[in-house]
Amino acid sequence: MATTFLDILRNVASQPWSIEDPDILSVEDVVEDNPKLALACQAANSFIFRLNELPFKNYEQNISTIANQPGYESPTGNIKEILCVGNTDPLRLDKNLSMLTPQYGRPNKYNRRVINAIDEIVLFPIPDNQYDLIVKYETFHTARRPQNGNYVEIPNLEKDEDILNIPPQYENMYLECLYAKTMYYLIIDNTDENWQPYDRKYNEALAVLLQATGLDFTKRIGF
Repeated sequence: MATTFLDILRNVASQPWSIEDPDILSVEDVVEDNPKLALACQAANSFIFRLNELPFKNYEQNISTIANQPGYESPTGNIKEILCVGNTDPLRLDKNLSMLTPQYGRPNKYNRRVINAIDEIVLFPIPDNQYDLIVKYETFHTARRPQNGNYVEIPNLEKDEDILNIPPQYENMYLECLYAKTMYYLIIDNTDENWQPYDRKYNEALAVLLQATGLDFTKRIGF
């Protein structure tokens, strides 16, 4: 069974040198009585999840175009590539699409725009028919929430039952990173004698996670 946000907070509070009370009844109680614990855990989760190239962030979304419709709702994430089925070359990102004279046909370029708070992919040429697109992207959603027997992706851990948005085979390794990074944020003071051990523990746990996903810890970027 996946580890919930409530479990994670209890486990963080039980870490060595922690001054937090592990007898946590609900996330709501933590937010009301000790918000720094929940905030530190959320910040640590965001930081780790957004590290470059973690492969479990890679998703695909299929889009079927409609004739004469240029815009389509974008997935919540960083678009890496858009492919049009039947073409070998990916669509090219062009930030100047709005300056081009409208044309109709098979799309070979795209841009992103926000209309009425909705993030859209804009295609060029404007589709003149149905084309099947594959959008490859890195998701921004770091957590999932049970809903009607399934899970929906959410930006971050917030409620008791929320879980991490990662495959189960990586969960324990990710949690070791999360616990250490949360404690790192809770201690704050880098002159504290317990700060350096957690910083070291985080880097050791991260090296294990990256190795398991096929990445080289020594060549990491943006940490």
